[in-house]
Amino acid sequence: MTHLNTKRLVFCALLAALSLVLLAAASLWPAGRLGFCALAGIPVAVAVMRHGPAAGAATWLTAGLMGLLLLPLRSVALLYLAAFGPYPLVKSFCERRRSRLMEWLLKLLFFNVVLAGFVLLLPAVLGPGADLLARPVWPLVWAGLGAVFVAYDVGLSRLFAILMDRLARLW
Repeated sequence: MTHLNTKRLVFCALLAALSLVLLAAASLWPAGRLGFCALAGIPVAVAVMRHGPAAGAATWLTAGLMGLLLLPLRSVALLYLAAFGPYPLVKSFCERRRSRLMEWLLKLLFFNVVLAGFVLLLPAVLGPGADLLARPVWPLVWAGLGAVFVAYDVGLSRLFAILMDRLARLW
């Protein structure tokens, strides 16, 4: 293993550890659960920016699998593994498209697939009373979550621009 590969491995391991710490905070603080899960995806983005998608995927999977093993709430690790952890990778892939329309269609497809997966699995986990699709207000909730997702994406883009500027000075 070369010196460069060792540095890359250590860098990604530290980022995975940071994600895991944020996921632990999400497990312990219910009011900040979604916020900490969203923050836990940022180290994945740093790995992608610094060493590419493979490093980001390694960081995401390491933190997520360690979360499944170590966190008191497995649901936090699952939320990270399904949504917030891979999103920086998905975002990076989508933003390489030449068409902004195609970029947003792919991002919204990811959001809708992940949300549909959670909605469809919820009754299996919590029982038949948790069938959200049967509730008349659900389309409004889905649309509201879509708006939050778009705001999250725009905020991430701005944060990534700042990170790229700062990290370019360090590297």
